[in-house]
Amino acid sequence: MSFLNQLRIGQRLGLSYGLLIVLLVLIGAYGAQSASGLAKDLDQTANVSLVKISAVQGVEAQISVLARASRDLLLLDSANQIKKQKAAMDAALDDLNKQFGALESSSASDDEKALLDQMRERKEKLLAAINKFRGIQKDGSPDEARESLIADIRPAQNAFQESLKAMVDLQFKAAHDLAEQGSAVANRAMMMTIGLVLIAVLVGAGGGWAISRSIMRPVREAQRTAEAIRAGDLTHDVRSEGSDEMAQMLRSMREMQEALSGVLASVNSAAHEVSTNAQAIAGSNHELSERTSRSAGNLQTTAASVEQIAANLSGASDLTRKAASIASQARSSASTGGTVVEQVVRTMQEISASSRKIGDIIGVIDGIAFQTNILALNAAVEAARAGEHGKGFAVVASEVRALASRAAEAAKEIKVLISESTVKVENGTTLVNNAGATIREVVEEVNHMGQLIEDISLSAQEQAGGVQVVNQAMNELDRSTQQNAGLVNELSRNAEALTDSSARLVQAVAYFKTHN
Repeated sequence: MSFLNQLRIGQRLGLSYGLLIVLLVLIGAYGAQSASGLAKDLDQTANVSLVKISAVQGVEAQISVLARASRDLLLLDSANQIKKQKAAMDAALDDLNKQFGALESSSASDDEKALLDQMRERKEKLLAAINKFRGIQKDGSPDEARESLIADIRPAQNAFQESLKAMVDLQFKAAHDLAEQGSAVANRAMMMTIGLVLIAVLVGAGGGWAISRSIMRPVREAQRTAEAIRAGDLTHDVRSEGSDEMAQMLRSMREMQEALSGVLASVNSAAHEVSTNAQAIAGSNHELSERTSRSAGNLQTTAASVEQIAANLSGASDLTRKAASIASQARSSASTGGTVVEQVVRTMQEISASSRKIGDIIGVIDGIAFQTNILALNAAVEAARAGEHGKGFAVVASEVRALASRAAEAAKEIKVLISESTVKVENGTTLVNNAGATIREVVEEVNHMGQLIEDISLSAQEQAGGVQVVNQAMNELDRSTQQNAGLVNELSRNAEALTDSSARLVQAVAYFKTHN
């Protein structure tokens, strides 16, 4: 045992394997000798029987090609295709002769020779039938060629294939006999090999027991170290003595233990950081959840207000439509009033023109009265000159003069009245013109107000539609906020799960005991 302790593991194993190799060489030598005998039998089987079987199969394959080509010649019309089939038949005939020649050259037993003579005779009959068919197919009618195919080729083909089958059966029987001989040789070799293997097992077991005794101590140390690491104790003192492979493995385990201790320390620190961050995320998610809930409540309140505004705008839209209708009626009334005022203005203008004409007529009457007064004065002068004869004429002239004076006075009074009436008519015309302008302005303002009311009505309707769109958007935003609240709750649960996972990770890392 002390001798083995002085050797490296490779040297120990080399010594053990060397003994096993010697025994294996002996086993191999005997096995090689036995295998040589089996190889001869197998070679005979492979190179003789199998070659013959392969040749028979090749001949049978070419017979099938010839039969198929003969049949196809009856079915084809194209000259090129017929030419190809004839070339295929020629190639099949050449290959058939080659395969049959190989079969003749490999035959050795009397049974094979007798069967081969039969096969040769039947082959010649088949080839003669094929040549006869080809001659008829070339020069004769299709019916004669078909009759030749059925009556000549197929019987010859069947007879030749029966001979081929008999040859195959003969080769299988020969292979079976060789297999039985090989089986007997193999049984003897197996018994001898079992004996040598038992010897090798005994030698290998003894060497293995000795070698295992020399390496079990460091292996147990490695086992104790592994169990300590499995238990989470990374402070185990790994002892290694010597310079063989097991000592090197123990030193590597000690280095691995130190490296693992450092890695776990880093993982522990990272796990604590993850736990802290997860808790912070959970707190932030909780606050976000509360804010989202408040936002959802505010959105619901806003949505209710928007719905109320929409209802108010709908009512306002109805009122503006009514106001537009009233404004349209007022515009129609104002237009009618403007038309009446314009008619009054035209009437006042006509009255003013008539007053001016009356004034002109009064002026003419005043002139006539003045001339009449002058004529009466002249007549009075002439009557005074006439003396007694002109007294009557003087009285008439005096009356005419008095009448002319009264007519002039009346004309003056009428002229004054007409002037006053004309001034009043002109003032009334001015007032009526001003009233007409005012009425037109009122009509324009009423029209403008009606247009504004129509615009306000359209705007109110558009605002009502816009508020409905806003109301729909607020409802959609409310649903999105509710969904966001659900997602925030899900995220909060995930954050709590992350916190739990990080806590379990910290607990798992705490399982290991390190120098730190």
